Amino acid sequence: NQKKLTPVFTIVFYTGERKWKGNHSLKDMMEELPEVLEQYFNDYRMILVDIKELDATKISDKETREMIQIVQSIYNVERKQSKKIKLTKDAALTAGMITRSQWLIEEAENCKEEINVCEAMDRYVKRIADEARHEARIEGKVEEKRDMLITLLTTKLGNLSKQVIEKIKKASSEELKQLTVSIFHIESEDDIISIIH
Repeated sequence: NQKKLTPVFTIVFYTGERKWKGNHSLKDMMEELPEVLEQYFNDYRMILVDIKELDATKISDKETREMIQIVQSIYNVERKQSKKIKLTKDAALTAGMITRSQWLIEEAENCKEEINVCEAMDRYVKRIADEARHEARIEGKVEEKRDMLITLLTTKLGNLSKQVIEKIKKASSEELKQLTVSIFHIESEDDIISIIH
């Protein structure tokens, strides 16, 4: 009777990108309780802290504050952040894991001590843009190859059916390569279909 208990609080620290739509209490998880029993039910309310809603300016630890600000800016690109925010390797890894940002994890793994996240994000955006341009060039070449094959096959076989032309337009790069290699042996539309399925 004399012993006092140490209070324990469970806090859910939610780091997801979307708004929390789950329950906030044990009672919310239950089927409807009869009114006569409701007064006897011991509810357990969940304390939810959402990383997106935190006022990071109130966090005194600089590393934690800036890590949370970066997470918030990744989740919401409209947030204005200082170009000077630098994170330690550990804080950058944490922010990368929370947001599932592989680019940030890679940048953190390759840095020695600190990483300027805004510069890292600029490098990532540039890399994505370069890759998109490269893919567009490759796709353009593939389109040229498709058009040339259609022209060559039309010259060889006469008019091609719409079905065969559609199949050529949907063919993979590997199938187009096989079609090009086999072009001298193609005698009918069936031969084309057997190559590009």
